[in-house]
Amino acid sequence: MSCEVDLKAYVVGEVTRNERGVVEDHVRGCQSCREELDRLNLTRSMLASLEDEEIRAASPLCRTAYLSRAGGRLCGAPGR
Repeated sequence: MSCEVDLKAYVVGEVTRNERGVVEDHVRGCQSCREELDRLNLTRSMLASLEDEEIRAASPLCRTAYLSRAGGRLCGAPGR
């Protein structure tokens, strides 16, 4: 099923009050979207529960990929 509601924006709070109501009404009647919303909420909760140390302790491959996308700079470091 291809639904027209933006569950990701809903989960991170980037919807208007009206859009929020539309999503909530839709999810009440759409099991597929309700299940996806549950998964998104679980993912958000798991990410929010990570400690800073766990994030910094990511594998070297993850750090390399992140730094590659960040132009080799860490947050707050001056650009080149």
